[in-house]
Parts: sequence; structure tokens; C-alpha cells
Amino acid sequence: MGKSIYLFICVILLLIAGCDKHRFWQLKKLAEIGTLEVTNNTIQSVNLKASILDDGHEEIISTGFVWSDVNSKPTMLDNHLACPIGNNSINTVINWSVNTHFYVRAYVENSIGIAYSEPIEVLWPGDASNLPNVQTSNPNQFDFFGLSINGTIISDGGIPITEQGFCYSSSNQSPTIFNSVVINNSGSSNFSEQLSNLNENTNYYLRAYAKNLQGIAYGNVITITTNNYYYTGEQGAYGGLIFYSKIDTIGGWNFLEAAPNDVIGTYQWATVNTTSIPTSFALGAGKSNTLSIIQQLGPSNPYYAALAAYYFPSGLNGWCLPSRAELDAMRNNLYLSQLGNFALEETYWSSSQDTNFTSNAWAVKMTNGVNTQVSYAKTSLYRIRPIRRY
Repeated sequence: MGKSIYLFICVILLLIAGCDKHRFWQLKKLAEIGTLEVTNNTIQSVNLKASILDDGHEEIISTGFVWSDVNSKPTMLDNHLACPIGNNSINTVINWSVNTHFYVRAYVENSIGIAYSEPIEVLWPGDASNLPNVQTSNPNQFDFFGLSINGTIISDGGIPITEQGFCYSSSNQSPTIFNSVVINNSGSSNFSEQLSNLNENTNYYLRAYAKNLQGIAYGNVITITTNNYYYTGEQGAYGGLIFYSKIDTIGGWNFLEAAPNDVIGTYQWATVNTTSIPTSFALGAGKSNTLSIIQQLGPSNPYYAALAAYYFPSGLNGWCLPSRAELDAMRNNLYLSQLGNFALEETYWSSSQDTNFTSNAWAVKMTNGVNTQVSYAKTSLYRIRPIRRY
């Protein structure tokens, strides 16, 4: 009996000696991973490292890192990134996507399952010094309902700019992106945008802004007041009625205003028919026509039309005799709408000479009929309605 037990024990020992010690003595288990380290943390990315301590006696399937900005113990269900093993350790770089923090763990997986390191919290290392520095410049191309505004990014704070543009408000004296915003996608440090659909005659506060991962920075506030826009038929700046409006400033003007009343009496265009004076028919030409006529005929008593218009009301320079197109616009935009106190069926002098018959000048009859533009001898007596251009 004793000899049989002895032989059995010997056989068992021989079998054990011939077995793979890793397959027999050590049970399969989860792998082990060491302490997670942050080897470098910048405002743009963070470097992570962890050592693999034990493979759990099984082939390692995958290794990497998991992280979350809300889950303090992130898993593979959160953000994860697989990394190869090198020298029994794993390394990765995670780019910062938000100005916040996150929790991160390293992981190692074998056939038994996934083992995680203890979580660590990683904080973004930036501060207020990493905000952009942006400057607002004075507007240009200013009109009644819009303007072009300029901005300059002096510094990006060491972090790429993710958005830039302008914010503005007619009520908030320190406008933010929660007010009206126009975004600029040029990517240039010097940028500009056109602000449109503004209200006329309104104060606006506006400034440039720029964003990066640290946050948003605003430039200096500029205050502007849009000009008053006059519509046809509206009372103008000098007490008369607007009969022509435009937004552009081509020619240096926007509005043509008819005087509220005629000059009292009737006047000759010139005292002699043969006086030839270069003039224009165009809108906006009345002022230069009038000054040309006065220069040729002399600034005497207002016995001719241009000088009478120039001194309407008495002693107030700046009024002028309208060109043919301007006088016709008064007929179309005021008289036909029963505006402007024009005399019915009466003829008014323009400042446009007849280029085919220099002894004649053009006049317009205030009528609902046809053939309203007529060339008459300069010595004829007709009415005068001055205008202003501004």
C-alpha cells in the first residue's frame, strides 16, 4: 500500500514537471496597468503615458486611453483611443477641444476583459492671458442703412482663432455675440464686413470680436449714428420737399430738395438770346449750371432766373436753378402727386441751355398733359422754383 502511494506521488510530480508552468500554476486573469501620468500639458494638447505591469497570462488584445468631461470614471463607452504597446508602456496625445477639463484612464484588454487604471483629472492649462487681443477700427463706406467695419486680431493668445467677426446693437452700449452678429470666415488677422439693414438716423454700438479655446475677446466699442434718409415727398432739411433720393454719393450728393414756394414773379433766363453758356441736362447738374450762368452773366440784381434762384430766400446762398432733368423730376414726383405748391399749367425755367439753339433754354410746364419739356427764347418770362442738392 505504501509503495503504491509513493509511486502515484512520483508520477504526479513528473507530470507537473513536464507541464507549462504558465498554463498550470498561474491562472488567467485581467491584465494590470500602472499609474497614469501626464507627461506634458499645453493649451493645445495633453500627453499621457501608462505602463503595462502584467498581461494576465494572456495575449493582450488592445491598449489605449478613455476619457470624458462628465464621467469621472470613463469607460470604452466614452471617448477612447487605441494605442500600440512600446517598451511595456502606452503613450498618446489628446488635443484639447474645449476650454474645460476631463477625466482619463488608461486601459488594457485581454481575453478575460478590460482593466482600467485609476482615473485622473486633467485640467486645461490656459488662462486669461490666452484670450485673443482684437481691435475695432472706424467704419468706412458709410451710408444711411449700412456701413463697412474693420477689425484686427493683434494676437491669437497662442491658440488658433476659431471664430471672428463683429457684434452690434442700437441699445446695448457694450454689444456681445448675443446681440446682432456678422461672422467673418476669412481667417485673416485684418478683416472687414458690411453691416446692412441698419435703421436710419440711429445710434449703433459696434465692436470686433474673436474666439479661441480660452474664450471670447472683444475689441473697443465704436459708436456711430446713421444719417437721416429722406424719401420722395418728405420734408427735407431746408423746409422744402424731397423730389429725388439716392443712397450712393456719386457726385457728392444724395438728395434733391425743391424749395417750398416759387420765387415771386417771373424772370428771363438771360437778358439776350445770343448768350451761349455750357450747361447740362442731368440730375445733379443744377448747381454747377447755376454757378456757370452767374459767372457768365455776372452777380447783378436778380433780374435773371439763375441769380434769382441762387438768392432764394433773399440772401441765402445754396439754392440753385434746377436742370431740365431735375425740373422734370419735380413735375413727376411732386406736381403729379399734388405736392409742392406749384402753379397749375404754368411753365418753369430750367438751368439747361438748348444745345441746338443757344439762344433758347429748356423749360418744363407743370401739367398732366404731354410735351412738358419745351425750348423757349432766353428772354421769355417764366416762373422759378429753386432747389438744393446735398
